[in-house]
Amino acid sequence: ILRTKNKKKDLITLEETKNIITSMNGFKLQPSIIFQESFEILFYHPHGEEGILLWQNGEIWTKNPNDETIEIMLNLAKKLNARVRGDELETYITPHKKYQHPDDISIQSLEQVTQNPNHDQLRLKDIPIFIFFIFVIPVRIFWEWIKKRK
Repeated sequence: ILRTKNKKKDLITLEETKNIITSMNGFKLQPSIIFQESFEILFYHPHGEEGILLWQNGEIWTKNPNDETIEIMLNLAKKLNARVRGDELETYITPHKKYQHPDDISIQSLEQVTQNPNHDQLRLKDIPIFIFFIFVIPVRIFWEWIKKRK
């Protein structure tokens, strides 16, 4: 759950999160014991399963939410005047209906440029190949030359 205005993040404050959570029946906010300066939002799904969202750095997130959790996140986002965005930069309207938010289009374009395999930047996965050609092959050639001289 995040909020943006004019392609910039508009952080969701802890104070407004506390105010909304305390007004929601069955929700609890507590400091996270795993993440520093973060708070867990605990709730129960209608069928009794516990759910956890994490408020951290002005955003609220969870990992691998099911449809019920996305529905709860949509409800919370509405109260926060925010939206629910997935890992692929898709914004959820319902758990099954998504769209590309205008504030995310420039982010996605930038990511596509940096992830393009034809991009001219040296990538981390290319470093072993680079090292091989720069160091291993010349050393091998030099070693063969030394062996022939003996």
